[in-house]
Amino acid sequence: MCKHICCHVDALVQLTIHDRRQSANMWQDKPPYRKEETPKRRCHRCKGMGRAPCQICNGTGEVIKSRDVYGNPIRSRCDGCFGLKSSRCTVCGGEGFV
Repeated sequence: MCKHICCHVDALVQLTIHDRRQSANMWQDKPPYRKEETPKRRCHRCKGMGRAPCQICNGTGEVIKSRDVYGNPIRSRCDGCFGLKSSRCTVCGGEGFV
């Protein structure tokens, strides 16, 4: 009868050792909790360049300031982009990715 009890005790000890190893490995296998980042996509407005056509002059670099006596437009440099025809993208903040 002693042999039977020893077998049960030996099996129980092995089972608890096995469970402890599994629980220790369980914590080591998992990476620490991190919020999953969404993959960055290229900005649809500037197409990833970071600069988009100026919204004030529509990318021409000039705006109509006034008209002369004959009704012809008098153009001058755009105050939004300073004549560069593009400005920093407002959607992505100039990064090129959203």
